[in-house]
Amino acid sequence: MLFFGVNNLFLCIFVNIYTLQLLIQMKNKVVVITGGSSGIGKACAEIFGLEGAKIVITGRKEKPLQDTVKYLSEKGIECL
Repeated sequence: MLFFGVNNLFLCIFVNIYTLQLLIQMKNKVVVITGGSSGIGKACAEIFGLEGAKIVITGRKEKPLQDTVKYLSEKGIECL
């Protein structure tokens, strides 16, 4: 059973504020993401990139990586 009380609400607010502070600090940083050509890795690359980070992604297959770099570049995200 999941209980949402005052303590849980405070924790959720704290985590969201902490996450926001981390994202703000991403401007002009370089983020290396393994498995960045699809799924969660691709989504993380997009989120960090939209927050101003420069992105380096790695993966096992070249074609999906190239597709992801193109996708991110079209959104104005710098991929190194």
